[in-house]
Amino acid sequence: MSTVETVRRLLSSVTADALCDACLAAACAINVIQIRAAIDNLFKSDRAFHRGSLCASCRRTVPTIFYRVDADRRNRRGAAAQ
Repeated sequence: MSTVETVRRLLSSVTADALCDACLAAACAINVIQIRAAIDNLFKSDRAFHRGSLCASCRRTVPTIFYRVDADRRNRRGAAAQ
């Protein structure tokens, strides 16, 4: 599994919990440089990822990333399933 996919799965499993680069790197057992590249990739490829400013893990006020499916997107997914 790629670093980007690992970060995507981790963040989507803790919906709305913003995590900083350092905490994500520790959770994925990789370095911060790799995490930053993965985060850049996620922002470019998926509008469900957003910026925050408070890490839910270490509680520091630093740049963070979190996953949030917009209501419009959820409604379209539900309509497609019916």
